Amino acid sequence: DKPQAIIRTKDAPAWLGAGLEWKETPATLWYQEVNATPEGKVWLTAGGKPFLVAGTAGAGRVAALCAPPYGKAEKEVTAFWEWRSWSLLLVRLLLWLGRGETPR
Repeated sequence: DKPQAIIRTKDAPAWLGAGLEWKETPATLWYQEVNATPEGKVWLTAGGKPFLVAGTAGAGRVAALCAPPYGKAEKEVTAFWEWRSWSLLLVRLLLWLGRGETPR
């Protein structure tokens, strides 16, 4: 019914913290409810529910974002896709997924 703040979990890698502007409190307006498998790690939550789940599949890595980037946020709410650090987070996630590198 209302925007939910996105929060890092204890399982989140260090690169999801360093240099990202978490004080801006990015939020999601919509949410796709999922249940993470035991193999999946919930790195980010929204309203206490999985927002970013990551893990491995065979020799590869996988990640699932559980909210669509649309809607009109109220003035005091920073929609996650409008958050200044969103593009940096995505770049780091893609590096982790594609090359297995530890992003800086």
